Amino acid sequence: MWSDDEDEIFWEDKDVRFDVSPKDLQLRPGEEMLEKLEHIEDTKGNSGEKGILIISNLRIMWRSVTHPKINLSIGLNTLLSITTKTVNSKLRGITEALHLLTKVGNVRFEFIFTTIWPADARLIACVTDIHKAFVASRAYRDLKLRTSLFHNRQLKLLRKEEILDKISGVWNLSSDQGNLGILIITNIRIIWYSATNEQFNLSLPYLQLANVTTKNSQRFGPALVLECAASSGGYVLGFRVDPEEKRKEVLQQIKALWDVALSNPVFGVQYTPVQGIPGFPKGNESIASSSVVDWEEVDEATPVAQDAYAVYYADGSGHTMDRPPVYDEALGLAFESLKDGFTLDSLWEVHVCPLKKMPGQPVKANFPSNDDAVLEAIFNPFAPLGEVLPPETEGLVEETVNENDPSTPLQLAAIQAAEEGRTAEAEVLIGQAISESPSRAALYNDRAQMKQLRGDLQGALDDLDVALRLSEEHGRVAAQAYSQKGCILRRQGDQEGARKCFEEGAKRGNRFARMQAVQMNPYAAMCNKMLHDVMECLREGRDPSGNANGVH
Repeated sequence: MWSDDEDEIFWEDKDVRFDVSPKDLQLRPGEEMLEKLEHIEDTKGNSGEKGILIISNLRIMWRSVTHPKINLSIGLNTLLSITTKTVNSKLRGITEALHLLTKVGNVRFEFIFTTIWPADARLIACVTDIHKAFVASRAYRDLKLRTSLFHNRQLKLLRKEEILDKISGVWNLSSDQGNLGILIITNIRIIWYSATNEQFNLSLPYLQLANVTTKNSQRFGPALVLECAASSGGYVLGFRVDPEEKRKEVLQQIKALWDVALSNPVFGVQYTPVQGIPGFPKGNESIASSSVVDWEEVDEATPVAQDAYAVYYADGSGHTMDRPPVYDEALGLAFESLKDGFTLDSLWEVHVCPLKKMPGQPVKANFPSNDDAVLEAIFNPFAPLGEVLPPETEGLVEETVNENDPSTPLQLAAIQAAEEGRTAEAEVLIGQAISESPSRAALYNDRAQMKQLRGDLQGALDDLDVALRLSEEHGRVAAQAYSQKGCILRRQGDQEGARKCFEEGAKRGNRFARMQAVQMNPYAAMCNKMLHDVMECLREGRDPSGNANGVH
């Protein structure tokens, strides 16, 4: 088990588990088997081992035929990418295989599955289509804030969803003054939206409920309280429902629907097997939407001699041999050849700083210790060679955000909208967050990122200047602002201004800024030129020192 939420009721879609018990491989209530593929090799962890792959509406399961105790359970919500990869299979030889990259917490795993039967081309198509259906049905399983609930002023109902109750005059108590709106109870979720702004809303599936109760509020009196699961952020949502009889009725109604949802959940994944794919069973023999998995009986005492973490850990202990070095004339450096699928340009490509973060929790990059030593030798030439100085951000105070700050849910909604490509909506939301907390420097940093996404570079620079002023040029917010400002100035052709910004960001401990500052440092360029000349001499058989007799 690699999930941090050990008490999570539904773990199947959120976790990656190795060699689990037969009970954990059985389908839970609401889980349906959508595809079953035989003759599948686990090329990454059990090369040469033939197994069965089952794809449900929550996860991908693989089990060895000869050693049933060896198995995998891969949650669909952990998938980062689904690609193909050329591999050397013990059972198939050189062939194209399915490559899955997953992430649970801060740990990444990769899996490679190969179809042994050449005529069966379903593997990649099935996994891709089912994962798309899973992503498209998140509203059944995930808490949504400020989402698109209406079309032409009509509530968009999910498949199999029915409205059971609609209550007007319900106060959302998320802000000091409260917001008046409408509460809708369906068989799948609880919906609330503002009476004056339909975009100010929330959608909470029963699957994400942790508790339902009533509590007394000093400001608003008795309130209906919905506590969300940890996987939804652990939010506590309060609503004022009047009169008291109606509040009690709503409480009992939600509890009853919650119990039904836990015993017979609806996960919403709608998948139709693709007909006509070469190798697809004839006579419509697909087992789509089956609720039974016929696994063989397993001797629980049979040990499994394998370190699954090391085998499947992405770029971890499975790396046993260095790749051959290559020399790049443009950089003037020799380095280990890149992994398949990566290019030198993609490594140096400047991306907008990651938006997928929680407020007050900056994204940290981890570079190898050798890289740190090289960077420190350039920025701190008088330090002992190979000694990495402590980052200058140590001891700096992070931005403190009150949990009840009304700008926090707006900021989270803006980040989610930006991740989903709704940049215009994201900028509106972050603007509302700034209106709620105009002194929070991090909000201007976030809005600058969003303005960059739509090409408003000057507007982004203005916001970054405000972020620097509010942060008093201290802390990680200032480090990120300087780094982002350096990227914009370089795009505008101001190389000197960009270099100075990267240096300021580097001083505050931003690793990306350090890398860029090294790249633009004239002394570093001179060192690269010297190394280039030495490598040219060695390649041509000349002595770099100028000895006419050549290299000895």
